Amino acid sequence: MYTFNQLTPQTGSRLRGTNYDKKLWNDKVIKYKDNTLFHTFDWNDMIEKTFHTEKMFFKILKDNEQIGLIIGHKKKKGPFMLFGSPMRQTATHFMGILTDKQEELSEIHDSVWSYLKEKEKINYLEFNYKKNFGFNNKGDWHVKMPKTFIVNLKKTEDKLLASFEKRARTAIRKAKKNKVQIRKTLRPTKQQIDHFYEMMKQSHGKSNIEPIFPLKFYYNLFSEENKNAYLYEAVYNENVISGALILVYNDWMNYHSAGSILKYRNLNANNLLQWQVMTDGIENRVPKYDLGAGSGIESLDKFKLSFAPRQEQYLSLYKATKIALIGRWIYQKAVPYLRRK
Repeated sequence: MYTFNQLTPQTGSRLRGTNYDKKLWNDKVIKYKDNTLFHTFDWNDMIEKTFHTEKMFFKILKDNEQIGLIIGHKKKKGPFMLFGSPMRQTATHFMGILTDKQEELSEIHDSVWSYLKEKEKINYLEFNYKKNFGFNNKGDWHVKMPKTFIVNLKKTEDKLLASFEKRARTAIRKAKKNKVQIRKTLRPTKQQIDHFYEMMKQSHGKSNIEPIFPLKFYYNLFSEENKNAYLYEAVYNENVISGALILVYNDWMNYHSAGSILKYRNLNANNLLQWQVMTDGIENRVPKYDLGAGSGIESLDKFKLSFAPRQEQYLSLYKATKIALIGRWIYQKAVPYLRRK
């Protein structure tokens, strides 16, 4: 019923990163209303370089008519060949199939599994979507609905501030009184990135774990071509005491990574930094701010809840051979120990 063609440039067999390839990729992506930053060429090229995956781009055809796109990454781990849209542990929250045929997504997923299992010899296939579209599980897919926290920015600054918990409003006022300043940078220097990563290590160290993503992810992200990632920094007495990576794409902002110097935490810099991000969003007419969730750090989730966000659900689904399911179970049990210092 469905067929799949890997997209290739006119002059070769793979997307190689030329300007032609980027335009070819992105022009097709933006035609679909659910496209995200994580579907774009530059993001996937950066992920491929950082995490040593193979980015792949397929057209979905039905009766020789294109009805969607599959964008994802392939990687061999041990004896298993994995394909993810996105690949897990690659700093990419969601991706998934792009199509206007939402009612056919269940059948499309089953066809993708059969195709990639035969053509790419995969043992494990995973999709994460930014919203729960009501997946009709007709096969043996494993389905989860992880949560995220969303702040509604379609308000005036006064109404947004009034919606926060009292402790958040008090912290913002205290940070201003302490003369903490916030700055925003599109292309930070290597020194700024290094300091940001050191602050992340301090913050994660409270929970006796290492940062999830490697330093080279931040180097590669903040390249000369970067248009969607900002480093926000809180400055006190000329010292950077807190920082956050904020992603911005169309109508969406995301609190991706953060860190701070623990000895300055009484200055409430993180609260003021978040307030600046949100007021920037209001100014630029971005309707919602995705704070993320599920970090495993209780204090961080408590901090996010002080901004009175609503909960929304992602959709996560995966399918695997029996032996790959066992491998996944072992990996999940091992991850908490691998992240410990």
